[in-house]
Amino acid sequence: MSPKRTAPMKPDPVSDEYAVLENPSPSDPEEAQLMELGRRYLLWFHGQPITLFDEDTFLQSLPSRDPELILALQALVLRFPPGSLTDSGKQQLGDKARTSRRMVMGRVTEGRVELSTLQSLCLLNMFDFASGNTTQSGLNLAIAGHLAHSIPPSANPSNAKERNYCLRSIFVLQHLQGCLIPASNPTPSVLPGSSTSQASLGPISYCHLMEPSPDDPPEKNISAVAADFCVVWRLARAYAASPVSPDAPPPWDSRSDYSQVLQSHHDIDCRAPQKFRFATNRIDRQTPEALQAQRRYWMPFLFIQFVHETIPCLLNHPFLLSMRLRHLRHTMPVHFIQQSFESMNRTAGWVIFFLDVLDKKSLTVSDPVVAHCVVVVATIHLQHSFVHDPVLRSKAKTGFDKCMTFLKKTGDIWPCVANMANNLRKLQDSVVIKAPPSDRGDSASQNRSFSIDTQLLWNLLIYDRAGRPDAGWDQSVFGPTLRSDARDLSTGADAADFDLVGSAGLSAHKAVPNKAAVYAPDEDIAPVAVPATTPPAGHGLGDMGPSFEDIFFEGVGPFGDQANRFIEANDYGRAIDDWLNLDN
Repeated sequence: MSPKRTAPMKPDPVSDEYAVLENPSPSDPEEAQLMELGRRYLLWFHGQPITLFDEDTFLQSLPSRDPELILALQALVLRFPPGSLTDSGKQQLGDKARTSRRMVMGRVTEGRVELSTLQSLCLLNMFDFASGNTTQSGLNLAIAGHLAHSIPPSANPSNAKERNYCLRSIFVLQHLQGCLIPASNPTPSVLPGSSTSQASLGPISYCHLMEPSPDDPPEKNISAVAADFCVVWRLARAYAASPVSPDAPPPWDSRSDYSQVLQSHHDIDCRAPQKFRFATNRIDRQTPEALQAQRRYWMPFLFIQFVHETIPCLLNHPFLLSMRLRHLRHTMPVHFIQQSFESMNRTAGWVIFFLDVLDKKSLTVSDPVVAHCVVVVATIHLQHSFVHDPVLRSKAKTGFDKCMTFLKKTGDIWPCVANMANNLRKLQDSVVIKAPPSDRGDSASQNRSFSIDTQLLWNLLIYDRAGRPDAGWDQSVFGPTLRSDARDLSTGADAADFDLVGSAGLSAHKAVPNKAAVYAPDEDIAPVAVPATTPPAGHGLGDMGPSFEDIFFEGVGPFGDQANRFIEANDYGRAIDDWLNLDN
């Protein structure tokens, strides 16, 4: 029986410690621990990205919540604040999650499912995925989705608000990290050197729950906007994981998966309310205290920004595009090369900008989705870390280091992010210079080529694979009759076939026109594009003033002079002409 209490104060803490002081501690030690647990949840998880509970009644209702829900909350929340968990504490949290899971399954098998059962499955899904146990996480979500589909319509107002929250949360989680059917696994049959082809994924089917339609006000809140972006994120996940058939249309074809995801990205972009956009939410101008106190607003905002900018990075990732161009028998359109490079580098620059903001404001992000966005951008920077152009190479190395710093810090909280950081470092270590043919002579040093672990690169671009040790298959739930030897899951294919390491974007792809010209020969050059003085002979691109890559790798500069952050059309054509002809 829950003791009497006054209505809880609405938390608006600046820090976790401040939250404890702001709310009076109950006299019962056990209840005090529950209040502390609830305050940590509201600070670090509520609305980030899902909302499961009614904030106004959450704290006072905790003593009457079912034990499996309390255990799931403890397993998820007691990792915070960051740096407070010991190794023995991590083991205890795993034990709490297993106990909660057994209690939940007992309710399912015995026909005693309650709203708390679905809420517990959502929390366990988040815990297991962030722990790197993607198969168990998917099982939790599949059970929750099936049960939610089976709930009959009801006019019962009891728990209607939390019920709608829970259904919407299942919807969001299924798009964020739910199953993709066919299974999202790159198979050896579609890797380089394979003689066997597979059909493309085509229209992507997936396990999903229709979004509930409660009587929401027409004006969306920021969490609802973040939920909309989850739908496009699922499409981008499927794009990254999909095998490509030889007869698949090229990316610029309106029937291609590239075009479909891009169209969805445009649609969601134009529907996003202006009040939630960066121009009206200058996070870089907020104080660290204000950001921490209002995490329930700024975390969904950051989720939207990272996902919005990373989707074009995935779509235009040179590795994923090269897969879709592997069977192209024609020349690649120059305008597509131009647009692809510009989009990839501009959006990657924005991701680096937001990483700088997080670092300067000492703001901790607890969402593994954001970490995977950083991984995607890091692989692009890794490719560009080996180009000849010193400006692009320097920017790429700096960007890669910033990505690694963020992943290591976030990896102290979540095992899956620590695995992402380790896998990314392994990918970097796998890059080696290929021995040039003996007849190349002295010019070989100017046309170096590199090889990379292509299987690892592909796995890192797949969200539910990147957070596994070695980015491998999750066999944690299988016994000996279903387990496979790791050697059976690897491929001996030549990774160089898909390799564009050391090239700027797609510039080294075999389908790129030789000496492609984007800038018209007789067109006047804008004055801003002409160096103040003619550079001495022999100077490289990096000595000619700000380069095309320099502009975009600065993140289109929210810091600095806004009037000078746009390039003229002539500047753009000149810069594209330069990078297309690199190393030729």
